[in-house]
Amino acid sequence: MCEEVGIIDAQTGVLKVSGWYSFRTPDGATYRVDFVADENGYRTIEQPTVGVQAIQGPVPVGGSLNSAALLSLVG
Repeated sequence: MCEEVGIIDAQTGVLKVSGWYSFRTPDGATYRVDFVADENGYRTIEQPTVGVQAIQGPVPVGGSLNSAALLSLVG
């Protein structure tokens, strides 16, 4: 997907294009790139990093395993 808009500055005649495009990687992740292109060239616009909350692993319930039981699981 993509979207872009171009505007010509009436005073300078400079074309400024801004927009974004997205792509999907082979592992299924989707990325978006925002950009500007004008008299200073093409450049991407950094987006603020989204905070990711760590997910805690499973919490063990019940009593602890004794050494013999634990070793039997390992083989």
